[in-house]
Amino acid sequence: MQPKTTRKTRPSLVCNHCKAQKLRCDRVHPKCGRCKRIGKDCSYGNTPERVPEILMALSSSSDGQSGDTQPVVPNIADANIKASAPQEDSSPSSSVPQQKIAMAGHSSVMTTVPPRTTSNPTDVQSVQSSTGASVYSMSPNVHSSVISPESADYRKDSNLITYSFDEKLDIWDINKQFLSHGYHTHLDLPYATHSIAQHDPYLRFFCPSVHGTTLTDLQSRLEFIKNSSASGPANNEVLKTLHEISPLMFIEDAVVKWVTQTNDNVNNQLPWEYFNTIFTIEDRMHPTLVATINKLVVELEMLLPQKGEIHNLLRHFYSNIYPFYPLLEIPLFEEALTKILIDDGSSMSYRIQVFQENIRVQLENLTLFLIIISISMRDPNIAAQKRDMGSTHGGETSKRLLLLSQKLLSLLNGFKYTTENVLCCSLYLLIAEILNPGNADEHICHNTVLTLKCLTDMAYTLGLHEEPSQFTRYHNRTQRCGPFFQYRRKLWIGLQSLRLEIITADGGCQESDYEYLETFINNGQSSIPSFIEHFNSSTAVDRKIFSIQDSMYQFHMLLNRVMITCGPKCKNPDLNHMMQSIERLKEFTFRKFPLSKLSQQTSSRILNIEEWRNASFDLCSIERLVIFRVNIIFFSSMMNIFYMIALYFERKCCQELEIYEAPCHAFFMHSFDTYLELTTLIKKYLDNEYKMSILPIHEYSINKSVAYIVIKIQSVQLGIILRLCYKSSILQSKDVPNKYSYLLRSDTIEHSTIESLAMVTNQIKKHTGGLIQSMLTRYGDTYFGCYQVMLMGKYILYMLDNNMLTKITDEYWEKASETNDIPSKIMDMMKLKWGLGPLDINIISYYATNPIALAGFNKSLLDSMLNALEHANIYDNLTVAPGIPEISSGEQEVLQQLMQTNFELFSGIIGDSLGTLPVI
Repeated sequence: MQPKTTRKTRPSLVCNHCKAQKLRCDRVHPKCGRCKRIGKDCSYGNTPERVPEILMALSSSSDGQSGDTQPVVPNIADANIKASAPQEDSSPSSSVPQQKIAMAGHSSVMTTVPPRTTSNPTDVQSVQSSTGASVYSMSPNVHSSVISPESADYRKDSNLITYSFDEKLDIWDINKQFLSHGYHTHLDLPYATHSIAQHDPYLRFFCPSVHGTTLTDLQSRLEFIKNSSASGPANNEVLKTLHEISPLMFIEDAVVKWVTQTNDNVNNQLPWEYFNTIFTIEDRMHPTLVATINKLVVELEMLLPQKGEIHNLLRHFYSNIYPFYPLLEIPLFEEALTKILIDDGSSMSYRIQVFQENIRVQLENLTLFLIIISISMRDPNIAAQKRDMGSTHGGETSKRLLLLSQKLLSLLNGFKYTTENVLCCSLYLLIAEILNPGNADEHICHNTVLTLKCLTDMAYTLGLHEEPSQFTRYHNRTQRCGPFFQYRRKLWIGLQSLRLEIITADGGCQESDYEYLETFINNGQSSIPSFIEHFNSSTAVDRKIFSIQDSMYQFHMLLNRVMITCGPKCKNPDLNHMMQSIERLKEFTFRKFPLSKLSQQTSSRILNIEEWRNASFDLCSIERLVIFRVNIIFFSSMMNIFYMIALYFERKCCQELEIYEAPCHAFFMHSFDTYLELTTLIKKYLDNEYKMSILPIHEYSINKSVAYIVIKIQSVQLGIILRLCYKSSILQSKDVPNKYSYLLRSDTIEHSTIESLAMVTNQIKKHTGGLIQSMLTRYGDTYFGCYQVMLMGKYILYMLDNNMLTKITDEYWEKASETNDIPSKIMDMMKLKWGLGPLDINIISYYATNPIALAGFNKSLLDSMLNALEHANIYDNLTVAPGIPEISSGEQEVLQQLMQTNFELFSGIIGDSLGTLPVI
């Protein structure tokens, strides 16, 4: 027998004190800078100081527990783990049971501590790295423990699992981030919805089956119209596709609205002569450009609302939109408006004056004004008020004003003549597009990401990442520099708030982004790493707003660090480092943005600022909405990160189940816990359970974010449902002979597994149906991008309710590989978007029929899921899936007439602009 070898402990590069405190260490020997500064002893290596206090407390408290209490390893009960002798702790009276997984070329140590008896042993779980950082799972009740008065006992009552996992995680495949779709070709963000769908093998072959089926049905209908007689379609003819259940039948309402929107966009384009940018805007301009600007001003004066309505729109913006997108220095903006909006006293409307000194500045301020009132006009609350007053032109007016503001911005040529005003206009124009309810995007699209990256580069060019007060050339001028410095600070802070939600949350950040974030708050002039001291002389409203923004900024930095550690930019992805960064982010989020405030009954704190058009600010509602926003960003990011890690271990389970089953289950349950938490949070918001905390007038600034998050939730739901369905299909298709008695036990286990599969499937189906119903009840078709996905979700629910989800998927790929029923052009398009085609049928068959593919998705994991579902705070009485749609002959004629009238438009979908039609 070979002697048992002991793996050498790697020397620590970080001193023990900094590691225990989870602080950055400069790694200077023999004494680091931080320890030297605070007078602490500094040492390097594996000393007892590295053992976290929580581990010592838990292990020492195990002596007082009942002898019946057994160590529990949550979510990994079926792992093939060999128990080894307990290792001695630094305390002679304590011991920690240790379990070890033998790995080929690797080692993975899991340490569990016996918890005290609890009714829900899986409520609180953690993963602790060998370096001492512990990460607790986001269980369905996690914030009730973290933010309650008993939060000090939260760590003490936890089941602790320690991983010493040396394997470098190969999670990312650059080919699965690539997307070629119609006229779009780009590399998607790592944690974007489409990127996750491509890394998930089940979503990857299911989505093109639905997409391709929809387009095939569409082409069949177009061919029917094309082959119909010139005198009109025969009434006795029926489309063959109507005998089948097609996704197109569920999204017909969205198709009709899509046609209307597409035609409106074509008809509302600006005349070509407006885009003459040969000449630049200066005090002395070419006559052609002067004529163009005059024409724009005349049209604007006709479109502008009356004075009273402009006053109300600006006040609405200051009170209800500015607190969440605070890019503006309102006193400077109000002063600028007095120069460009002329009140002659005899008219109900303003006259616009831009031909004066500094014409570029006047046009910049005019552009900013147009964008701001357009954002207010698009607010559904304002739109509803205008409809009640009998006005039906608010939406068209705001659309036209935004188009003209875009024209002015293009004439200003901001990337050549960079100014703070141009950046502010561009950012608010981007915000207007993001908040626009009629925007057909189902998620943050690459053009939005690309625009924000370009604007970030403009901010770097303007030097906004530096503290403006150090630019001494602005001092001792006739104009006050204080408001201007605040304006620059607000632009940088507002820009980073947008990047947090659009880029960082989907993993699109880099190391340099963190350095810029850090530069802004570590300017050397502040006593703390924060920008809040610069707002001490501001109004009480701005002080409160930027106190909240300061916490968001720090949250952004921590999330940025997590995404760098867990993203494809990390050259050596290490599980321990990932968990440490996630733990720091979690602790900060639950402390600074506690969800308990959403349910607290506190009186509103309202402040009015007369100089800001008497705008009123409910500071409590503002704070709570930011708490809600940060938490849904946090939980959705954690859900995606854990899901991607679970997918990695799921792939590894296909090769070595005994080694990778335990981490696969653990991270799948982490993802599942965060999914349950996030779904509960969103469901409560959609069902107005936070109406006493968050004012309805503030919801316009968060509704689009909620819509995007719901689609992320549905992607994870669909990935789980597909696994449940295919696992059940594989088990039920097994042909077991009754000849051998030793197979009976296997049959019993499989029968129990099938029952568990059905129970979990039924619960998640209820979640999906309830979420769809809540979205449609709350928003209807107002948020068009999300509306079309909800309709497609109804189709999936229908197929799931009738046990046809796997059948229709398998039939599609069978047709694609063995017949010519699906046009080759559609198959080519599916290949470019999803990376799968008819020649990849072996890959699809492997995941759909091979038991090895879902070997880790076993009874143990299902039991953990059922346990989590039992304690989750999600509604049980949810809407059932819709029945088969009934299509009358009249409705059939309407759809056929719509396609016939817009034949070229629909043909373009099959041609080049694939994906414009509402699909998954």
